[in-house]
Amino acid sequence: MSSNILVKRICEECGAVFLAKTTMTRFCGMRCNRKNYKGRVRQRKVEASDNETAKKIAPKKATLQQEFLTIKDVCLLLNISRTTLWRLAKEKKIKVNKIGDRSIIRRKEIDNLF
Repeated sequence: MSSNILVKRICEECGAVFLAKTTMTRFCGMRCNRKNYKGRVRQRKVEASDNETAKKIAPKKATLQQEFLTIKDVCLLLNISRTTLWRLAKEKKIKVNKIGDRSIIRRKEIDNLF
């Protein structure tokens, strides 16, 4: 549907005043439209990357409240490496229990360490 109206608008990207043929027009031309689109795509990628990084770094709150923790959870909780954790286990400062092939540590063992 074509329109015979001309509406003065301000470009959301560059701020230039232009005449739009519809009331929905946001940009003065394809150049500003593409520039804005690329910026939005870039922002989404950065946010997705930030969220992924936050998930990898931050330990799960629900996991830290459990009675039994995995080796990975204990390392995140204490901010130590696996090697250090196994050294503590070898020195009998932390007791590591095995269930099948899995190694777990009771929450009380960590609390008793301090």
